[in-house]
Amino acid sequence: TPKTVQEPSPADKKLETISDIVPFRIDSTPRGAHVYIDQKPTTYYTPAVLEIHSGTSLLITLKRKGYQDCSALMNARVGVFTCILEK
Repeated sequence: TPKTVQEPSPADKKLETISDIVPFRIDSTPRGAHVYIDQKPTTYYTPAVLEIHSGTSLLITLKRKGYQDCSALMNARVGVFTCILEK
């Protein structure tokens, strides 16, 4: 007999969605750098913690006046991005 696959309940789907979201910490030395995600400005400044989906890849750029920009393509599973900004 064929197996019946039961669709997850809305509560199960919500739990699955919540568990896919992970904290991602962003910091810099010196602190106070403006955080850009995929070349778009955000409202975040370092230090910051963003909550993003675990499979997401992000281009993170930190900008602070008087310092060189610092960028990296990061996977959310890494969980942290720290950069020493150079003048």
